[in-house]
Amino acid sequence: LSLFIIMEIFPVTYYNNKEIDQRIIRARGTIYEKQKKEDKSIIYLKNVSLDTSVYNKESNNKEKQECILGLMVYLEEDNMPPIGSRIEVKGKAKCLERRRNPGQFDQAFYYKLQNIDLILFEGKVQRQSKKYNVYLEGLYKVKAYFTNVFEKILPEKEGGVMQAMLLGDKGQLSQELKSLYQRNGISHILAISGLHISLIGASIYHLLRKTGLSYHLCALFGTALMVSYGIMTGGGASTMRAVIMFLLQIFANSLGRTYDMLTALAVAGICLLVQNPLYLYHPSFLLSFGAVLGIGILFPIMKDFIKIKRKLGEALLASL
Repeated sequence: LSLFIIMEIFPVTYYNNKEIDQRIIRARGTIYEKQKKEDKSIIYLKNVSLDTSVYNKESNNKEKQECILGLMVYLEEDNMPPIGSRIEVKGKAKCLERRRNPGQFDQAFYYKLQNIDLILFEGKVQRQSKKYNVYLEGLYKVKAYFTNVFEKILPEKEGGVMQAMLLGDKGQLSQELKSLYQRNGISHILAISGLHISLIGASIYHLLRKTGLSYHLCALFGTALMVSYGIMTGGGASTMRAVIMFLLQIFANSLGRTYDMLTALAVAGICLLVQNPLYLYHPSFLLSFGAVLGIGILFPIMKDFIKIKRKLGEALLASL
């Protein structure tokens, strides 16, 4: 409630320089994510500075610098610089539109939730640094490797579904297939869920325990692997919520402490909101945390009322 009040007192600010819309500009920033989507190469920049001079024969404007939070760039070339590198890119700017009527799609707010203030089309990399983030670039290459494996051994449609479910990459899903899942109310299957995280994390943890390692080492290695998996799959709100809660459960077990779901949920929420307060308005954040909050509050009450003792019955009750 306090966060909602603060967000209302200090409203979201948007980049609104309409003079550069559809104009050629230069931008400098650090790549924090990149992806292939429908044969398009897309990079995402943070800590961005813009040179908003207009490049044409009739203009001799001097360089004018502006700073924005994030920039989404559609590259003309297929080769993308490594994650973590500092680059200079040139392209056609596209300002994001605010909604003008009630119920209309708010493009600017949608991208603001992703820390994106501006889109650049027909991007061309002019310069790039030699330094980059070895860890994040390595995760991207691992993801690209499994993407290629799915594309080789599976048909296009099934390969796209597997990439969405296991790698968090929906770029290869056709719009027709997405609409089909949405119409049938099962689009959540295509998202990395808490069930995915729990199954993968628990399997890794128990396999490590079989090697004879101590609880603390197993927790440490399991933590590193699950955090890496969460980052590799895009680091969405629901994914990172599940990762943080799983890590707290693992540490509780290794320290001999009792795990409390609602406390873990609160810690996960604080961690995500500190990173990006706008998550408070993100549907993925609200639905994921709302579902777990409902389970944490209502499930114990229903369990005591119905008095189910078997694990299967408890699982079915929790799904309600």
